[in-house]
Amino acid sequence: MPASPVPEDGGAAGLRPLAWARVAVGAIFLLRSTPVAGVFDPGLGADVHPLLGWPDSANAVELGLGLSPRLVASLCVVRTIALVAFAAGVRPRLAGIVAVAAAIRLTFWLLQPVMPLLLAAIVAFAVARLVGWYRRRW
Repeated sequence: MPASPVPEDGGAAGLRPLAWARVAVGAIFLLRSTPVAGVFDPGLGADVHPLLGWPDSANAVELGLGLSPRLVASLCVVRTIALVAFAAGVRPRLAGIVAVAAAIRLTFWLLQPVMPLLLAAIVAFAVARLVGWYRRRW
């Protein structure tokens, strides 16, 4: 059986829908986890100051894990930077994994039903990119 011909553009046209979906999911997650959400719906952005999950004196003990407020704040900043990189397409596999790893603690703390779905979507896009990269290597 002959091998399938390689498209002239190297297969980039087939990845364009995946890229647009990645940008959309990254933008939704970024809007929800920054104060920008309050511009569209003040009720939605009420818990997002300065970033979603930012520590205050009321939640000093995080899930019984004893995470310090500085560590929680740094996780919020790392998550936001990784989401910007993910949405912009700057090393999306690595950025997606970092965003999910930094947001896992936040997801279980907030217990909001939409955040795990967005995290799962980011993982799916990162895995799809990884599989595509692996298939091109062989």
